[in-house]
Amino acid sequence: MLFNRLSSLVYPNRAIDPSKEDVFERGFPYFAELWSGPRAETWYLEDLAVDPKYHGRGCGRKLVRWGLEQAAKEGVCASVISADGKERFYQRCGFDVQEGRAGRGEGIPLSEVAGGLIFWKEPDNYSKGDVT
Repeated sequence: MLFNRLSSLVYPNRAIDPSKEDVFERGFPYFAELWSGPRAETWYLEDLAVDPKYHGRGCGRKLVRWGLEQAAKEGVCASVISADGKERFYQRCGFDVQEGRAGRGEGIPLSEVAGGLIFWKEPDNYSKGDVT
């Protein structure tokens, strides 16, 4: 987290409203319990993005596949919080457990942001050919 904070100071995100840039960090305490117990060790796929001119060419699927392959090698689950409208993409990529919205409930900073469905790929659901 410290690296991400320092990186954001050096390379500010020009694609986001500055007032919402740290909304995930402010909201994480409200749903952090989901990444505990058997899910404490996880590959969390964060900040996946593809330039719009490359959409539809399989670039995003390759990024997700790489993350799922790493999780499978380590025998841990993979997780992702979906951007608005990308839920079906992650389901097609093999995520099979939906946990709810990261912004569920009142007063949670992420409740202002569209999307936020939390998806998991559990380690016992990896099999040969399963990571697409």
